[in-house]
Amino acid sequence: MSWETFTVGQIRFKEDAPVKKIDQALAEFREALQCDVEWNPEWKMWEFQDVNWHSHVSGERVKEVYERYRDILDYFAFSLFYLDEPDEEIVYDQGTEVVSVW
Repeated sequence: MSWETFTVGQIRFKEDAPVKKIDQALAEFREALQCDVEWNPEWKMWEFQDVNWHSHVSGERVKEVYERYRDILDYFAFSLFYLDEPDEEIVYDQGTEVVSVW
């Protein structure tokens, strides 16, 4: 089963972290997050944000990757939003000329 999700967050590694281990961590985070993780030179950290309409992202899976690499992490933030229902909705019916906002 899949669902609609929005994921957003940042990753910063310790300055003395081995490059090979950082590369492994990024590959595993990309797989768990099901999105790209990109370098932001202004903030000097890795960032991700993605809307996935057929998502299998789970907080537990991301936490497993975090736990595996937390010894080389300086900062990690992850938010997962499920997009099951709209917060607001506008419906227009031409037959009745009624516009409804919920």
